[in-house]
Formats: sequence, C-alpha cells, structure tokens
Amino acid sequence: MSVKFFSLRSGSSGNCYYFGNEREAFLVDMGVGPRILTRKLREAGLDMGKISFMLVTHDHIDHIKHLGGFAKRFQLPVYAPDRLHRSLDTHPCTRGCMSGCRYVIDEASFLDTGNIKVKAFRVPHDATVTYGYHIDFYGERITIITDAGDVTQEMLRYAAIAKHLVIESNYDLDMLMSGPYSPELKRRIISGHGHLSNEQTSYIIERICASEKSPAKNIFLCHISDNNNTPELAYKASQEALRRIGKESSVNLAALPRKTNSPIFEL
Repeated sequence: MSVKFFSLRSGSSGNCYYFGNEREAFLVDMGVGPRILTRKLREAGLDMGKISFMLVTHDHIDHIKHLGGFAKRFQLPVYAPDRLHRSLDTHPCTRGCMSGCRYVIDEASFLDTGNIKVKAFRVPHDATVTYGYHIDFYGERITIITDAGDVTQEMLRYAAIAKHLVIESNYDLDMLMSGPYSPELKRRIISGHGHLSNEQTSYIIERICASEKSPAKNIFLCHISDNNNTPELAYKASQEALRRIGKESSVNLAALPRKTNSPIFEL
C-alpha cells in the first residue's frame, strides 16, 4: 500500500506535513490555516476525511500557529508527550482549544494504534521541549526531525532505521556568518539548541546511509532558511554526502519548498 507525502509548507513562515495511504492519513504540525490546509489537500487530490490524528513537534509559533483553530474545527486527536501538551495548554495559540483533542504519548514506549506505531524522541532545540518522531505507518518507517540544534545518538538511531527521512537542513554556515542577522541571533542558531546546518545534516546522512543494510529510500530536506541558505546549497551538501558513500543513485533526495507546497511524493 503506497504512502503519499505532501509538504504544505516548510520553514519559518510555517510548517505542516501530510502522510497518507488509501485508508488513513496523519499530519505533523499545523503552521498553516485550516482553510489553506483543506484547499491545498483538495487541489492535490488528497482526502481530508482520511486524516485520523496529528503529531506536534514543539511549541514554536511556525509549527503551532493554527493548531488551536484546527483542533476546534476538526476535533481530531492531537498527539504529543505530556510535557509538550502542558505547554500547549497555556500557549496563546492553543490555550482553551484542545479540549477533547489532547492525547498524550508516553515518551518511554511506542504509541500503537494497530496499523500505526509512533515513537517520540527528544531533540535539542530552544523550545519548551522538542520532539522528533519515528512512525511505522502500515509497515513504512518514517522519521521526522524538523528543528534540532545538534546531532544526538537518539536522532541517529531513529534516522538510521527509517526508509523515509524528513530532516532539517537549515543554514549554510558561511551565509549565516556573513549575513545580516545580529550576533545574538547567530549565536542562537549555532548554539547547539538552534538549527542544523547543511554540514551537520550531510554528516547525519553519511552516517546513517553508509551501511549496506541501510533501508533509506527517500530523504527530504526541510526547514531551509530563507535568509541563510538556499535549496540548492542544502541539496548539494547532502547529495555530496550520498556520493561519498556511493548512494547518490539509490536514495532519492529532495529539498522541500519553504513558502509553498511540494509536489506529492509517492513513498
């Protein structure tokens, strides 16, 4: 049963991802409005009615700006670990909106709905708390790491077992350091709790794909900075990593658009 992946937006202006097959679908983050969501899915030929739940990575506004409105309108389960849900309970974007939608994932174990298994794992980022997710969706293994300031062993572990990886490649170091951002903001980005550089992401890709047993089939570069990177630079760094280990022809690599939707990818 093929899985479709659709990025509605990816970057500081908003983040939202769709995964679905003929039976069921889920979303990751809600940085686009419900009307845009329904219109974009309809235009792409995707069925809003198949969405059964949502995952939330963290409480920064580009990931949850429209989560409250989505929860009120659609009343679908919103899954996240308890510490993140407690932040959403008081966040201006979601306060008073999550009643009936608040479903807690135990960090220590897999959420198992039968055909779908979800594991939350922490990643270093300067939100209240930030999570990556590893999802077994009808047998297709997907790992999502949208914002992370550094590389951790847990990130590598779940990226290495994924057939399909969505991972941040936020900035080019030379562009960032020579760019217009303040020294304070530059320090925040490279602090270890900011974002992943192209070089860090290419390191992850080289580490996880080098083994002959690597299941990697698709890698999608997300959250590419509008000011400190280009899709071309992000793609080039990761493609070079795949070339070094002889996987440039066996792993599909794509840089996701920042301010608009992607094409539909068949996984």
